[in-house]
Amino acid sequence: MTVHVLHVGLIAVICSSEIFVANGSAPVTASEAFALAEHDEHQAVPHRVIASTISRSKGRCAVECLKKDICRQFCYGKTTGQCVLEDASFVEASVRATVPGADNCTYYTKQGCSSTYYLYPYQRMHPFLKLSFDGETVLDFAVIARDNAVILFSSDNTVEGMQYQLVLGNNETFIREFPSSNPSYTVPSPGVLSETEFRRFWLRYDRGTFVLGKHRKPAYLRWTKTSPISRYFSFFGFENSTTWVLYHTCPLA
Repeated sequence: MTVHVLHVGLIAVICSSEIFVANGSAPVTASEAFALAEHDEHQAVPHRVIASTISRSKGRCAVECLKKDICRQFCYGKTTGQCVLEDASFVEASVRATVPGADNCTYYTKQGCSSTYYLYPYQRMHPFLKLSFDGETVLDFAVIARDNAVILFSSDNTVEGMQYQLVLGNNETFIREFPSSNPSYTVPSPGVLSETEFRRFWLRYDRGTFVLGKHRKPAYLRWTKTSPISRYFSFFGFENSTTWVLYHTCPLA
Protein backbone atom coordinates (compact mmCIF):
# COMPACT_ATOMS: atom_id res chain seq x y z
CA MET A 1 0.00 0.00 0.00
CA THR A 2 1.24 3.48 -0.81
CA VAL A 3 1.21 6.00 2.01
CA HIS A 4 1.03 9.70 1.13
CA VAL A 5 2.16 12.22 3.72
CA LEU A 6 1.95 15.98 3.20
CA HIS A 7 4.53 18.10 5.02
CA VAL A 8 4.39 21.88 5.23
CA GLY A 9 7.51 23.92 5.86
CA LEU A 10 7.23 27.64 6.61
CA ILE A 11 9.99 30.20 7.08
CA ALA A 12 10.02 33.90 7.91
CA VAL A 13 7.82 35.68 5.42
CA ILE A 14 8.16 39.04 3.76
CA CYS A 15 5.92 41.90 4.77
CA SER A 16 3.50 43.13 2.16
CA SER A 17 0.04 44.61 2.03
CA GLU A 18 -0.48 43.94 -1.67
CA ILE A 19 -3.34 41.59 -2.57
CA PHE A 20 -3.46 39.53 -5.71
CA VAL A 21 -5.21 36.53 -7.25
CA ALA A 22 -3.30 33.65 -8.86
CA ASN A 23 -4.69 30.93 -11.15
CA GLY A 24 -8.26 31.45 -10.01
CA SER A 25 -7.49 30.83 -6.33
CA ALA A 26 -8.73 32.93 -3.44
CA PRO A 27 -6.93 36.28 -2.92
CA VAL A 28 -3.70 35.96 -0.94
CA THR A 29 -1.02 38.38 0.18
CA ALA A 30 2.62 38.19 -0.82
CA SER A 31 3.45 37.53 2.83
CA GLU A 32 1.34 34.36 2.68
CA ALA A 33 2.91 33.05 -0.50
CA PHE A 34 6.60 33.96 -0.33
CA ALA A 35 9.49 34.04 2.12
CA LEU A 36 12.68 36.07 2.12
CA ALA A 37 15.60 33.96 0.92
CA GLU A 38 19.28 34.17 1.73
CA HIS A 39 20.97 35.86 -1.22
CA ASP A 40 24.26 34.00 -0.75
CA GLU A 41 22.51 30.67 -1.38
CA HIS A 42 22.03 31.62 -5.03
CA GLN A 43 25.57 32.54 -5.98
CA ALA A 44 27.71 29.40 -6.36
CA VAL A 45 25.04 27.17 -7.92
CA PRO A 46 22.26 29.42 -9.26
CA HIS A 47 18.75 28.40 -10.22
CA ARG A 48 17.70 28.39 -13.87
CA VAL A 49 16.02 31.62 -14.99
CA ILE A 50 12.70 31.15 -16.80
CA ALA A 51 11.83 34.83 -17.30
CA SER A 52 13.42 38.25 -16.80
CA THR A 53 11.38 41.42 -17.27
CA ILE A 54 10.86 44.89 -15.85
CA SER A 55 8.08 45.05 -13.27
CA ARG A 56 6.50 48.06 -11.57
CA SER A 57 6.56 46.52 -8.10
CA LYS A 58 7.65 43.54 -6.03
CA GLY A 59 4.01 42.47 -5.72
CA ARG A 60 3.54 42.36 -9.49
CA CYS A 61 6.71 40.29 -9.79
CA ALA A 62 5.27 37.88 -7.19
CA VAL A 63 2.08 37.60 -9.24
CA GLU A 64 4.07 36.58 -12.32
CA CYS A 65 5.79 33.84 -10.31
CA LEU A 66 2.48 32.55 -8.97
CA LYS A 67 1.08 32.34 -12.51
CA LYS A 68 3.75 29.79 -13.45
CA ASP A 69 3.61 26.35 -11.83
CA ILE A 70 7.33 25.78 -12.36
CA CYS A 71 8.38 29.09 -10.78
CA ARG A 72 10.02 28.32 -7.44
CA GLN A 73 11.31 31.79 -6.54
CA PHE A 74 11.82 35.30 -7.86
CA CYS A 75 14.22 38.16 -7.29
CA TYR A 76 13.26 41.80 -7.60
CA GLY A 77 15.56 44.80 -8.02
CA LYS A 78 14.08 47.72 -6.12
CA THR A 79 16.06 50.36 -8.00
CA THR A 80 15.98 48.74 -11.44
CA GLY A 81 12.54 47.10 -11.37
CA GLN A 82 14.11 43.91 -12.76
CA CYS A 83 11.91 40.86 -12.08
CA VAL A 84 13.68 37.51 -12.49
CA LEU A 85 11.71 34.24 -12.19
CA GLU A 86 13.46 30.93 -11.48
CA ASP A 87 12.56 27.25 -11.28
CA ALA A 88 13.95 24.47 -9.05
CA SER A 89 16.70 23.33 -11.43
CA PHE A 90 20.28 24.57 -11.40
CA VAL A 91 22.72 25.85 -14.01
CA GLU A 92 26.37 26.75 -14.25
CA ALA A 93 27.29 30.20 -12.91
CA SER A 94 28.56 31.21 -16.36
CA VAL A 95 25.09 30.63 -17.82
CA ARG A 96 23.41 32.61 -15.06
CA ALA A 97 25.80 35.53 -15.54
CA THR A 98 24.19 36.29 -18.92
CA VAL A 99 20.81 37.13 -17.33
CA PRO A 100 20.32 40.89 -16.75
CA GLY A 101 19.72 41.94 -13.16
CA ALA A 102 19.96 38.45 -11.67
CA ASP A 103 22.76 39.30 -9.24
CA ASN A 104 21.52 42.67 -7.96
CA CYS A 105 18.13 41.91 -6.47
CA THR A 106 16.41 40.45 -3.40
CA TYR A 107 15.25 36.83 -3.53
CA TYR A 108 11.88 35.48 -2.38
CA THR A 109 10.89 31.81 -2.41
CA LYS A 110 7.46 30.20 -2.50
CA GLN A 111 6.31 28.47 0.64
CA GLY A 112 7.61 24.92 0.53
CA CYS A 113 5.60 21.74 1.04
CA SER A 114 6.48 18.10 0.45
CA SER A 115 4.66 14.83 -0.10
CA THR A 116 6.18 11.48 0.95
CA TYR A 117 5.52 8.16 -0.81
CA TYR A 118 6.50 4.77 0.66
CA LEU A 119 6.66 2.06 -2.01
CA TYR A 120 7.09 -1.67 -1.58
CA PRO A 121 9.20 -3.61 -4.12
CA TYR A 122 7.70 -3.44 -7.62
CA GLN A 123 4.96 -1.12 -6.40
CA ARG A 124 4.16 1.79 -8.66
CA MET A 125 2.75 4.98 -7.21
CA HIS A 126 -0.82 5.25 -8.46
CA PRO A 127 -2.23 7.26 -10.00
CA PHE A 128 0.30 8.92 -12.25
CA LEU A 129 0.86 12.57 -11.37
CA LYS A 130 0.24 15.03 -14.19
CA LEU A 131 3.03 17.20 -15.55
CA SER A 132 2.51 20.86 -16.33
CA PHE A 133 -0.15 21.46 -18.95
CA ASP A 134 2.27 22.78 -21.56
CA GLY A 135 4.57 19.74 -21.36
CA GLU A 136 7.23 21.35 -19.14
CA THR A 137 7.89 20.71 -15.46
CA VAL A 138 10.68 20.63 -12.90
CA LEU A 139 10.60 17.90 -10.25
CA ASP A 140 12.39 18.57 -6.96
CA PHE A 141 12.61 15.22 -5.16
CA ALA A 142 14.58 13.04 -2.77
CA VAL A 143 14.75 9.27 -2.49
CA ILE A 144 16.04 6.51 -0.21
CA ALA A 145 16.87 3.37 -2.22
CA ARG A 146 19.50 0.66 -2.23
CA ASP A 147 19.62 0.84 -6.03
CA ASN A 148 17.45 1.46 -9.10
CA ALA A 149 15.09 4.25 -8.13
CA VAL A 150 12.80 4.70 -11.13
CA ILE A 151 10.64 7.52 -12.50
CA LEU A 152 8.11 6.42 -15.11
CA PHE A 153 6.70 8.73 -17.79
CA SER A 154 3.39 8.20 -19.56
CA SER A 155 1.33 9.85 -22.28
CA ASP A 156 -1.78 9.37 -20.13
CA ASN A 157 -2.43 8.14 -16.62
CA THR A 158 -2.21 4.43 -17.51
CA VAL A 159 0.52 1.81 -17.48
CA GLU A 160 -0.29 1.08 -21.13
CA GLY A 161 0.67 4.65 -21.97
CA MET A 162 4.15 4.41 -20.46
CA GLN A 163 6.88 5.82 -22.70
CA TYR A 164 10.09 6.20 -20.69
CA GLN A 165 11.86 4.93 -17.59
CA LEU A 166 14.47 7.12 -15.92
CA VAL A 167 16.51 4.81 -13.68
CA LEU A 168 18.82 6.24 -11.01
CA GLY A 169 21.39 3.60 -10.09
CA ASN A 170 24.53 3.41 -7.99
CA ASN A 171 26.59 2.44 -11.03
CA GLU A 172 24.71 4.06 -13.90
CA THR A 173 21.76 6.36 -14.50
CA PHE A 174 19.94 5.66 -17.73
CA ILE A 175 16.80 6.30 -19.76
CA ARG A 176 14.90 3.47 -21.41
CA GLU A 177 12.23 3.89 -24.08
CA PHE A 178 9.27 1.54 -24.08
CA PRO A 179 8.86 -1.14 -25.28
CA SER A 180 12.63 -1.63 -25.64
CA SER A 181 14.46 -3.28 -22.74
CA ASN A 182 17.78 -1.63 -23.67
CA PRO A 183 18.89 1.77 -22.35
CA SER A 184 18.66 4.62 -24.84
CA TYR A 185 21.14 6.80 -22.96
CA THR A 186 23.44 6.05 -20.04
CA VAL A 187 25.76 8.08 -17.80
CA PRO A 188 27.94 6.86 -14.91
CA SER A 189 26.60 7.68 -11.42
CA PRO A 190 28.64 5.82 -8.78
CA GLY A 191 27.21 6.07 -5.27
CA VAL A 192 24.37 8.38 -6.27
CA LEU A 193 21.84 6.59 -4.01
CA SER A 194 21.76 5.56 -0.36
CA GLU A 195 19.58 3.04 1.49
CA THR A 196 19.99 4.89 4.81
CA GLU A 197 19.61 8.59 3.93
CA PHE A 198 17.71 10.75 1.46
CA ARG A 199 19.53 11.87 -1.66
CA ARG A 200 17.96 14.90 -3.31
CA PHE A 201 17.75 15.62 -7.06
CA TRP A 202 16.08 17.92 -9.56
CA LEU A 203 14.70 16.83 -12.92
CA ARG A 204 13.58 19.16 -15.69
CA TYR A 205 11.35 17.77 -18.42
CA ASP A 206 10.64 20.10 -21.33
CA ARG A 207 8.69 18.63 -24.25
CA GLY A 208 10.94 15.61 -24.63
CA THR A 209 14.17 16.91 -23.10
CA PHE A 210 15.29 15.32 -19.82
CA VAL A 211 17.83 17.17 -17.65
CA LEU A 212 18.82 15.62 -14.29
CA GLY A 213 21.11 16.84 -11.52
CA LYS A 214 21.91 16.40 -7.85
CA HIS A 215 20.47 19.01 -5.49
CA ARG A 216 22.23 22.38 -5.81
CA LYS A 217 24.51 21.02 -8.54
CA PRO A 218 24.45 21.38 -12.35
CA ALA A 219 23.05 18.61 -14.52
CA TYR A 220 24.87 15.32 -15.00
CA LEU A 221 22.38 13.85 -17.52
CA ARG A 222 20.87 15.47 -20.63
CA TRP A 223 18.87 13.61 -23.25
CA THR A 224 16.26 14.58 -25.83
CA LYS A 225 13.54 12.63 -27.61
CA THR A 226 11.08 15.12 -29.05
CA SER A 227 8.33 12.58 -29.72
CA PRO A 228 6.23 11.29 -28.06
CA ILE A 229 5.61 13.92 -25.36
CA SER A 230 4.90 12.67 -21.84
CA ARG A 231 2.15 14.18 -19.69
CA TYR A 232 2.30 12.11 -16.49
CA PHE A 233 4.98 10.65 -14.20
CA SER A 234 5.09 8.06 -11.42
CA PHE A 235 7.62 6.54 -9.01
CA PHE A 236 8.75 2.89 -9.01
CA GLY A 237 11.33 0.75 -7.22
CA PHE A 238 11.97 -2.57 -9.03
CA GLU A 239 13.04 -5.22 -6.48
CA ASN A 240 13.79 -2.71 -3.70
CA SER A 241 11.51 -0.74 -1.40
CA THR A 242 11.89 2.99 -1.88
CA THR A 243 10.85 6.16 -0.06
CA TRP A 244 10.29 9.27 -2.13
CA VAL A 245 9.79 12.90 -1.14
CA LEU A 246 8.38 15.31 -3.71
CA TYR A 247 8.96 18.99 -2.90
CA HIS A 248 6.41 21.40 -4.30
CA THR A 249 4.66 24.70 -3.85
CA CYS A 250 2.21 24.79 -0.96
CA PRO A 251 -1.45 24.88 -2.03
CA LEU A 252 -3.02 28.29 -1.55
CA ALA A 253 -5.97 28.43 0.81
